[in-house]
Amino acid sequence: MEKFAPYLMFKGNCEESVNFYKECFNGEIGLMGRYGDSPMEVP
Repeated sequence: MEKFAPYLMFKGNCEESVNFYKECFNGEIGLMGRYGDSPMEVP
């Protein structure tokens, strides 16, 4: 089985977009990081 490891950035609707692609490719989300969850300040 081939793997696909994209790095996507969206303004406010990332999770919605990732779920859309997950359904299109019948895949799964292995990891989703959010800037808001980061201990560092984001500019």
